[in-house]
Amino acid sequence: MAILDQNRFAAFAAAALLVIASSACTAQAGESQPAAQPSTSAVAAEAADERTPEQIEAETVVAEFEEASNTHDAEAIAALIAEDAQWYTVGRIFSGREEIMADFLQPELIEVEGRLDVAQSYWDGYRVQVDYMWTSATESNIGLHYAYLVEDGVITDVVEYLNCVDCE
Repeated sequence: MAILDQNRFAAFAAAALLVIASSACTAQAGESQPAAQPSTSAVAAEAADERTPEQIEAETVVAEFEEASNTHDAEAIAALIAEDAQWYTVGRIFSGREEIMADFLQPELIEVEGRLDVAQSYWDGYRVQVDYMWTSATESNIGLHYAYLVEDGVITDVVEYLNCVDCE
């Protein structure tokens, strides 16, 4: 995994140097021009083009988890979670698919017909990071952040953070 991080760092460093070098070459004698900054969308597009097969697979698994969660499909959700997965949520740890489903996702997501609406997602190291706005029959507008670890096509670890209540 460290090689992926090094390659990503090298690509962004090279892009930054290219921007700095091109601004220096276009400055007129005696003029001072601010260094050009790459747009956020350009950086995101470049990063998207450099995704590894593992990242693409992980993003696909997370999207399938979101779809199954929002349709309250317990079988599809369970199929996306590794048998020995860990789920760390605010003040609690669930170990194994059976416990995650029975003690957490079934009562707190599926039975209350909860919905996870994606606010943003990005990569941080080897995890897919996703910010959600959570709503259900009993609660609404709760900001959540999930840090997913996906290996071999299944979710093996999730760290969940409660960002805020009644976020706007």
